[in-house]
Amino acid sequence: MKTLTKTIEINLLEQEDIENILSSYIGEEVDISDVSCTLVHCIPCDTETPDGAYLEFEVKGKEVDSFDVLWDEDEGCHRLNGKNLRLDEPWVTEEEIFAFDTGLFASFNSYVDGSD
Repeated sequence: MKTLTKTIEINLLEQEDIENILSSYIGEEVDISDVSCTLVHCIPCDTETPDGAYLEFEVKGKEVDSFDVLWDEDEGCHRLNGKNLRLDEPWVTEEEIFAFDTGLFASFNSYVDGSD
């Protein structure tokens, strides 16, 4: 039997990353405590197979999602500073996304989206 050990690089979002990308997007300074965040797991009803996730943010009355601020159109995936994020993997957990306690958000939730 042969055993392979692989090292997986996990790029986590820091509190400052969220504050900076949202501040830049809405044009005013954002503090993490002003942000409501929802982790949405995608399971299309036609395939019933987990198909990644995305983040929905609500800050200062504005709704923003990770496709607005983290999606790299050329690469077809969520990226920050040239590094892939794990949002495009099925059943990603909050510990595989954030390098901080999600309790710092004004609120944090998750749900499964079964639409196409």
